Amino acid sequence: MKSPAIQIVILTFSLFVIAPGCSDDKAREAAVEQAKQAANTPAAAQPAQKTASEPATVGTLNLDIPSKTATKNSETCVVVTARNFNGIVSMQYSMKWDKSVLKFNRVQGFNLPGLGAKNFGTQLTEKEGILTHSWFDANVRGISRPDGANLYEVCFDVIGEAGSKTTIQFTDVPTVKEISNSNSQFLNLASAGGVVEVK
Repeated sequence: MKSPAIQIVILTFSLFVIAPGCSDDKAREAAVEQAKQAANTPAAAQPAQKTASEPATVGTLNLDIPSKTATKNSETCVVVTARNFNGIVSMQYSMKWDKSVLKFNRVQGFNLPGLGAKNFGTQLTEKEGILTHSWFDANVRGISRPDGANLYEVCFDVIGEAGSKTTIQFTDVPTVKEISNSNSQFLNLASAGGVVEVK
């Protein structure tokens, strides 16, 4: 983006080009004044700059977590299931829950090639109740699973009091939601977070 000083020079030069051969001092003064006003116009009043558009999406991948109940001081594991998991090459997102109700323990039950504990970031689980995730098909051929198939499980220690509950939801903070398929196309991520209620 050009600086205000450069904008003044360009606009002043443009105004003189529009009226070639004009030697009238008043015309020059008017051109300079118009350039100054343009440079001093607040950014909000100026036309917005065009930004690169976000990648277009061609469909939707659904990830779901069934709701369940648990008791304090027990362990509970929630299963992440998928629908429309067709030719998927990569996916990434974050999962979030109330850390006063559940404490992250581990991930298990992996059902995708190359998927393992290394695909999950646990640095924020204790302080923020956030688990990050990133996976891709190393062969770049795309992986498919039938609707309702389990992808993996997340296990927690239940630390909340009876009557407390939390939704485990998919978010884009800090890892942005992004799904791609074998045709190099992007998909939306639709998700139904599961509720864990302490009895």
